[in-house]
Amino acid sequence: MWEAGLCVGSAGHVSRRADAEGRYIAITPTSIPYESMKEDEIVVLETSSRKPIESSRTPSYEVPMHLAIYRARNDVGARMRRS
Repeated sequence: MWEAGLCVGSAGHVSRRADAEGRYIAITPTSIPYESMKEDEIVVLETSSRKPIESSRTPSYEVPMHLAIYRARNDVGARMRRS
């Protein structure tokens, strides 16, 4: 997203379902600029408790919105596209 110019700094957050059952999502952490973010800083959290699993980072404050979208739309899951 950052390389494509779709976001600036740490503005905007992305997530994806992390398992087929919808128990976990992976979401970008808060306050880390995309240009310096490392893969291991992505936060995986349990959807029912909203608690991070093995992460030292704080997930985006937009977690409730992301979860609401996943609950409302089973077809939404995010896709990774590598260039």
